[in-house]
This record gives sequence, C-alpha cells and structure tokens, in this order.
Amino acid sequence: MYDLREKYLRKKGKARPPFHGTSPFRNLREAGMANDFEAFKDARKVYLASGKGYENFVKSLNFLDPIASRLSDEDERKFEHEFLNDLQLRKLKVARDYAQRLRVRLWHMWNDAAKHDTPGMVEELRAAQEREIISKARVMAAPIPALKSKKAEWRKRVDKARAWMEERGVDVAEARRVYWGYLKRNVKTEKARRLGMARFRRQVGKLGV
Repeated sequence: MYDLREKYLRKKGKARPPFHGTSPFRNLREAGMANDFEAFKDARKVYLASGKGYENFVKSLNFLDPIASRLSDEDERKFEHEFLNDLQLRKLKVARDYAQRLRVRLWHMWNDAAKHDTPGMVEELRAAQEREIISKARVMAAPIPALKSKKAEWRKRVDKARAWMEERGVDVAEARRVYWGYLKRNVKTEKARRLGMARFRRQVGKLGV
C-alpha cells in the first residue's frame, strides 16, 4: 500500500525522497505488533533516554496509517475513489484497520508503562493528554457550517475526534471538566463559554465509553 501511495504522489508531483534511517519508534512498534508489554517497556526506556517523549510518540502513532500521514484530506479522497481499484481499496481497508488497532494498543501500552514513571513525568503526561482532549473537544464543539458543501467535511472531523476519545476510553465527565477549564481560561464571556460547552456536550454525549 505504501508503494501505491508513493506512486500516487509521484503522479501528483508531490513525491519526497524515501527515509533510509532507523526510527527510534521502531522497537516500540515491533513490541506492540507482538503484543509484548515487557519488550515495550524496555524499548520505551531506550526511547525516553534518547530524548524522545510522549508527544514524539503520538506523532509516530499517526504515521502508522498507510496513507493519512502523507495525504491531505482531498488527496486521500482521490486516492481511495479515483486511483485505487476495488481489490486495492479492500486491501487498504484491511491495512488501515490493522494500523488503527495497533495505534490504540501502543497508546494504552504507553499509558500502562507510564504508571511507574516519576511523579514529574506522570504530571507531564497528564498535561499532554489534557491538551489532546482539548484539541479534540474544540473540533467537536465547532459550529455546524451554514454551507451544505462544508457539512460533510465538518461531520468527518467531528466523527474522527469522537472516535479518538472512544478508542482511548476518555471519561466523559473528565472530558467535560478539561474542556470547561479551557473555556474559562480562553473565552471571555459566560454566554460564549456556555454555548461552546453546550455544543461539546451534544457531541460527547454520543460517546460509547
């Protein structure tokens, strides 16, 4: 699938030179693929010692998807519906489903391993994950576009943010608390804060967690 993606990008004049190095993320990924938590913990120690941290880890998780990491939303749509044939499209679905399961597994393995970190590291992780919740909550609380042509893209972004919260088992009450704290710090009027929270509550109330 990666070869097909690169072929599509070359056709669009967007190709980039291939990466030939060894990623610090590799051993974490392989431990996740083997579902070997002890190997993951060992790999995580090396990863942290190299200067990498949670935010680097999350960026690498996004690259597990065979196409989303390199294609814009528009190119992704064209790649799926105009470039691939039916068999290739089915193979893409299998690859993306596996990448998604692996991404979630690795994220939970990181959290489980982090339970034994120092208090300072635990606090840093909590703050980073709250920032992630806020980022997704802002997407979910965005107003519905007035233009019909924009609504499908808005719905796709909202559904993706909601899926992220479901996959990570985000507690609904915690998500509301974190987002309300963000609104109080960054939105001036009470009316605007309550409007934003109401939109978020409508979306977060549909979580299956």
